[in-house]
Amino acid sequence: MSTKDDLIRTKINNIFQEVMGLIHSALNDAVALGDIPEMDTHEAAQAIWAYWREYWTEASSVETSRPIFHSQAV
Repeated sequence: MSTKDDLIRTKINNIFQEVMGLIHSALNDAVALGDIPEMDTHEAAQAIWAYWREYWTEASSVETSRPIFHSQAV
């Protein structure tokens, strides 16, 4: 895998982590307002992380001849 592909994957991962932070903040706000019970935020965060780990494992296992992330699209 090329260094450029690694850089793109790192950027995408950083963006996802930022989005997760925003989602976590929004869930905490919803709990503080009484819109959802606290347990729901924990389950939601776990589900999102589980999806990301599954996706990232699948994306990382794809042959480099058929990259998931194209430099032109970023």
